[in-house]
Amino acid sequence: MIPTAVFLARPRRFLTPVPDFDPSALAARWQYQADPLWGLWDVARDPHTVIEHARGDCVDYARLAASWVYHHTDRPLALYVMGRFHNPPGHLVAYDGRYVYSTGRIHDETIREYSVRTGRIVVVRRGIRHACALPRGYWRPGRT
Repeated sequence: MIPTAVFLARPRRFLTPVPDFDPSALAARWQYQADPLWGLWDVARDPHTVIEHARGDCVDYARLAASWVYHHTDRPLALYVMGRFHNPPGHLVAYDGRYVYSTGRIHDETIREYSVRTGRIVVVRRGIRHACALPRGYWRPGRT
């Protein structure tokens, strides 16, 4: 387990090679489990543990999804910290140019469509791979 802030500071360092598995099958049996102490000390669990137990919070799922995309595809990859206007940022998703991986759910939409649909705004973006070659229509904060 690593603190979320450390994971976000150097995400590539913590993208663990994971076995090739079907992310949608894992999403079907995913159970949300918050970190202890109401998430005040948020940690990103090891992807192998997350696969085995099929539960965790948004940080655990984002790390697992990012690890899978990074090691098994050549798609672009970025992590997004998202929040709402009246709340501090509190949600982490992975985005690979086609799918948004969010707490056990895989959404076939752009990060902008996800943001509009959920009412969350992008607070921080951490590009991991292909940051300069993102697909057409890719949305960056501040660009409409």
